[in-house]
Amino acid sequence: MLALTAALVVPPFFHWDKFRNDFEVEAGRILGRPVTVKGDVSARLLPFPSIRFDDVEVAGTRPDEPAMTIESFSMDAELPPLMRGEVLIFDMRLVRPRANISIAEDGTVDWALQPSTPLGPRQVSLEKLTVTEGKVTIHHAAAGRDHELTEVNADISAASLAGPWRINGSARLDGMLTRLAISTGAAGEDGRMRVRVVADPDRYGFGLETDGAASIEAGKLAYEGTFKVTAREEAKLRGSDGETFALNEPAAGKAEPKAPPYRVRGSFKLGHLGVEVPQFRFETGPLADPYTADGKASISLGKDPRFTIEADGAQIRIPDGAGEGTGGSGMALAQRLAGLRESLLDLPKPLIPGTIDVNLPAIVTGDTTIRDVRLSTEPVADGWSIRTLSATLPGRATLEANGLLATGEADFGFKGRMVLAVNQPSGFAAWLSKDVDGPIRRLARAGFSADVDLSARRQVFEGLELALGDAQFKGRMVSEEPADARSSMQLDLDGGRLDVEGLAAFASLFVSDAGAARWADHDLDLKVKAGPVTVAGVSADSVDTQLRLQGGELEVDRLAIGGLEGAAISATGTVRGIGTAPSGSIDATLLADDLGPLAALLAQRFPDNAALAGLDARAKAYPGLLSEAKVNAVASLAANEGGGRQVAVSAQGAAGGSDFTLTFSAEGDAAAPLETPFRLNLTAKNDDAGALYALYGLPALPLGFAEPAQTELAVDGTLKDGAATKLSFTAEGLAAGFDGKVGATGEAMTAEGAVSLKADDLAPWLMTAGQALPGMQLGLPAELTAKVDLRDALLVVSDLSGKLAGMAVNGDVNAQMRDGLPHITGSLDLDALDLALAADAIFGAGSFEPGSARWPQAPFEPKARPPFTAELDITADRLAAGHAAEAEKARLSARLDREGLRVSDLSADWRGGRLSGLFELSNTGGTGLFSGQLTLAGVQLAALLPDSGLAGKGDFGASLTASGKSVEGMIASLAGSGTARLADLSAPGVDPAALPAILVKADAIGPQITAAQAAAFAPDIVRGGRFEAGGTELALTVAAGAVRTPPVRLERADAVLTVEPRIDLSRGTVGATGEIEYLPGLDDRIAGADPAVRFSVEGPPEALAASYDIEPLAQYLTQRALEREQARVEAMQAVLLERQRLRRETRYYAALQDERARAEAARKAAEEQARLEAEEQARKAAEADAARKVAEEAAARKAAEQDAARKAAEEAAARKAAEQEAARKAAEEAAARKAAEDAARQPAPQAPAQGTQAPGLPGVQTAPLPPVQPRTDDSSINPGTLTVDGLLRAIGRDQ
Repeated sequence: MLALTAALVVPPFFHWDKFRNDFEVEAGRILGRPVTVKGDVSARLLPFPSIRFDDVEVAGTRPDEPAMTIESFSMDAELPPLMRGEVLIFDMRLVRPRANISIAEDGTVDWALQPSTPLGPRQVSLEKLTVTEGKVTIHHAAAGRDHELTEVNADISAASLAGPWRINGSARLDGMLTRLAISTGAAGEDGRMRVRVVADPDRYGFGLETDGAASIEAGKLAYEGTFKVTAREEAKLRGSDGETFALNEPAAGKAEPKAPPYRVRGSFKLGHLGVEVPQFRFETGPLADPYTADGKASISLGKDPRFTIEADGAQIRIPDGAGEGTGGSGMALAQRLAGLRESLLDLPKPLIPGTIDVNLPAIVTGDTTIRDVRLSTEPVADGWSIRTLSATLPGRATLEANGLLATGEADFGFKGRMVLAVNQPSGFAAWLSKDVDGPIRRLARAGFSADVDLSARRQVFEGLELALGDAQFKGRMVSEEPADARSSMQLDLDGGRLDVEGLAAFASLFVSDAGAARWADHDLDLKVKAGPVTVAGVSADSVDTQLRLQGGELEVDRLAIGGLEGAAISATGTVRGIGTAPSGSIDATLLADDLGPLAALLAQRFPDNAALAGLDARAKAYPGLLSEAKVNAVASLAANEGGGRQVAVSAQGAAGGSDFTLTFSAEGDAAAPLETPFRLNLTAKNDDAGALYALYGLPALPLGFAEPAQTELAVDGTLKDGAATKLSFTAEGLAAGFDGKVGATGEAMTAEGAVSLKADDLAPWLMTAGQALPGMQLGLPAELTAKVDLRDALLVVSDLSGKLAGMAVNGDVNAQMRDGLPHITGSLDLDALDLALAADAIFGAGSFEPGSARWPQAPFEPKARPPFTAELDITADRLAAGHAAEAEKARLSARLDREGLRVSDLSADWRGGRLSGLFELSNTGGTGLFSGQLTLAGVQLAALLPDSGLAGKGDFGASLTASGKSVEGMIASLAGSGTARLADLSAPGVDPAALPAILVKADAIGPQITAAQAAAFAPDIVRGGRFEAGGTELALTVAAGAVRTPPVRLERADAVLTVEPRIDLSRGTVGATGEIEYLPGLDDRIAGADPAVRFSVEGPPEALAASYDIEPLAQYLTQRALEREQARVEAMQAVLLERQRLRRETRYYAALQDERARAEAARKAAEEQARLEAEEQARKAAEADAARKVAEEAAARKAAEQDAARKAAEEAAARKAAEQEAARKAAEEAAARKAAEDAARQPAPQAPAQGTQAPGLPGVQTAPLPPVQPRTDDSSINPGTLTVDGLLRAIGRDQ
């Protein structure tokens, strides 16, 4: 580029006529090769320099091959830079340039020139260079081959010819279209230049990016650095069904994956002899935490080119058709194989020989983790030669193979040796395909080895060794699917021991779990021998069969099963029209010591067959039911003239002691079995009726209670319209029958008719069926008739009438099976009903039987075992609950189930009142639970608690709960609350009018009465009457089996009764504690002492014991006697004290008069002295008047200043004066009170002392009175001996 540019710009611009020659000479000199312009030349200077050459040729090293040709070369440059000696080319165009580059044996590149020009590379800049339809041919001498870059189209720019360069375009490298983006740095002083290349080949799903330093040393090109290979989004693959699916398609609702499916990073060194990759890293998964594998590679480009790739690293992840987030569960085997085929076809196969060795601990692809991958392969002409391949697949499956993998579109396939060992078939099958059946999944291990030749149309397994569980087969299998003929499969196997898993897995190869033939479009020829054969623990010594299926006709030439749990089966037959309208016949013979195990086997293999399931259940429920069996059966199926089907089955034989004959025939459309007329006749008899029970599916216990019996069943008609049916079951003392119609709607049976039952004693027949009714041990004669209607598994019993155990029974009920028990609903009218029978079904028989204790102590059963469940409305003339008193005229709704008994809407007459409410009994693990809400209205207390002495009426209501392991335990835990409303209450043993009689007795004893004296007479008086209380309302509390109330207060005019009653149900006792407080008249009331009697009552109602505590009453009587005596004494003492007070008051007022006279004389003298002092003050005032006037002016000023202070002082003084006045008044009042008290204490007032001022008389001085002399005789009153006699003596002395 520099040479061409320099050649164009060096010649003077004004020699246009010589420009062609000058260009050829200058360019040839610079390049060292002749340059010829064979076409036109055009140039202009303005408005900008522009030059164009057509058909330019640069001579090459060989005469017949120019180094370069250009169909058209043109460029446009800027003029100002040219004037400065610089070149700015803003547009250059090369049309169809052709370059030939030779790389010599030593790596020398013939275009690696150092042109000599007057312009330096950095003096030329290129804004845009467009290359159109270019071609580069590289002659590689060391490899002896040429490489071509064709269809080169690119846009190129450069800041200077020394770089940096930018190239964007595309080219075909040896025919492969590749998009290219190349950028470089500036050439360094050492001639090295950083080059970054991004290549995106269309053929492969990845992009290549290199970044490194390129240099030319001694004419040899070298490039080394780092590279990165990044996978593009996966292409869509096409499955065998023609639908496409993506290998990396995200799950619905999830964002597109951010990271490419895989990345490869590493370093490289490129020379003319090859490429060395000393290390690379393969990455998959998230960018932040990828799965990695490390390796190295090399490519030799010499005469014998060869490559090697070695990878050894950690776990890697490769996208799979499952898509992220789906787990791969939706990919079937066909999709996986289609994905593998497409991946192998798209796998880039190197054009030179080499080897690939991979050693990875795990490869994760979608839902699959393939472990311990070892692969050694090399490309060959037809595909890949697999030298060794081993891997551990899901399900702990080990795969080993070697051979040729052909990857051609037409002959894709594999031929070689293959071994597959699966140690967990369930996991392998779940991964391999969702269509693999359960029997294969359940195998403990499986696998095969064979020499295989696998292609799309033919699969051959020679030397096949097949393992299915413990089953081992050897043989050969060939499957062919020609395009112009029917597919076929030949299988010839000879096996040894075969278990159920192996047999089921082997069968599932031909028939799916749903019964569909897997090879319905194939002709099969199957020969299999095996033995012993074990099926679910049942062993057959041998199985030998030969089957041929051709064109829909199955020929069973031989089917022999020997030693099958004591049974031997042999059969032959022909079945025609398989897949369309089958017909044919089978003749079979069955011999067995016991058919029970065989029945179990068939029921297990065909779980949807109700007849087999029922036979198995009957055989298991009644051991020996199918023992000593010998059955001959012939079955045929044919088409009649109307297009319908004729079926006939006849069988006869014996099993379990029952001789039976069975015939069945039907003719009609198999697609409408309910409309097909049929006829069925069955006759069976057995010396043990229990066996016949079992044949009908009824519970049967071998107890030996039942007599020999015979049964007959005849059915004739269609199930749609109802077939006429007669069923009889007869034995000595028993006759039961049904006469009506039996039909079917869909899968549900219907029946309508009359039933009858007559038995001398129904108990043994019920016990044989494993049923027990409470009380039937006493015998259960029965004679019942009813109409029945069975539809949708619901039995409607109407017009039920008769007697059961001598008790009349009438009603209409419905019955159906629910959770394994008959469920009865409806209404019944009974003579009597005992709820204890239902309780026995819940808690166990005998749990309510009385013992030596007050309540039954028998432990409850672990769970309720009702013989049936029920929801019934019941009326009964008599209602009992064990040994409790019977109620009459009862109505209730009862619900009985496995949880317990629930009774609601209860209403009955009981003990003169009306009982109503609801309750529930249940059994949880042997713990009985009770909860209920009961009311008893209008009951007489005397009837409710006989012998207690209580009278009146009561309404009671309570909510109760209880739990326990026995009846005793439940009673002991009874808890709840309620109310009681009592009317006309009368309680014995507490006489409200006993106080007057008690006071009379106490007064007779006198003031010295004691508690012992009161206890001797008071209790008899108290208990002598009844407390008539009227009505009251009580709150009831029930806890630990005892009923209690808060203290109840009953008031009368003469007494108040406080009582706290209780009833202990656990002990069967009643009791009460309380107090009767008498209300005395005003004259008999004593502060701090109330006449009360405490009492306690305890014991069974018929033997109550009462006790009394009269301590409060005794205290009252004692205090009353003392206070009455003290009042008499205090009255006499008051008379004496009043006389003494009067004498003291007389002496005081006489002395007070003397004091007043002296005070008056002193006042007059003081008034005279005051007059004289006033005259003297007037004189002095006149003298001071003049001085006052002088001082007034100053005082006025000062007064104004002090006025504010004065007002504040006055307010403070006023407040202080008020406070002092209040204090003074309080002090005067206190002094007056003290004086009065002192005067009362002094025997006589004393005269004031001489020279003292009399109180209240200012200026009056009084002389002191003579002191009072204390008595010296014995007439003083001694307070310590206050007696009536002493007071009388003292009064007499004073007088």
